[in-house]
Amino acid sequence: MAAKQSNNKKTIRVKNPDKYEYAYLLYMQKVPQKDIADRVGVSQQTVVKWKDDGGWELKRVSKNREP
Repeated sequence: MAAKQSNNKKTIRVKNPDKYEYAYLLYMQKVPQKDIADRVGVSQQTVVKWKDDGGWELKRVSKNREP
């Protein structure tokens, strides 16, 4: 029998999902975090928190390794 996998993913709650998504897309395009903060209209600390909590770095590395 296959073992059940628990879904322990942490849900990220943000005040403005549109800003979060825009910041994520910019991050995936390797835009510097300071520029992301300026373009999105949030602090650099917010961008760092979103990046860390959302696992953006790992996702960007994974995306770049795909053929």
